[in-house]
Amino acid sequence: LPPGAPRLDPLVHTLILGHRFRAMVQEGKSHAQVAQEVGLDSSRISGISRMLLLSPKIQEVILTATPERLATLTVDAVRRIALIPDWGGQEAIWTSLVRG
Repeated sequence: LPPGAPRLDPLVHTLILGHRFRAMVQEGKSHAQVAQEVGLDSSRISGISRMLLLSPKIQEVILTATPERLATLTVDAVRRIALIPDWGGQEAIWTSLVRG
């Protein structure tokens, strides 16, 4: 982040990084090249990129929610939701976490 920029919520930051890494791969870079360029290992790149498996609705909520709404959610918990193969199932669990 540039000096003086507001600190992003960890979920927002991770999701933005996932989109950035996907763009780099679409430009022709391998995960290993992306990892080297950003200073992370390939497994970390894969873990961050996994956030892109979240339903578009969940991604939109993450990117537009107030920090208070996201305060109780961890990146690891949300990453586990991304492993659920259907978006309806993801959204049901997301709703229970956000309300709980």
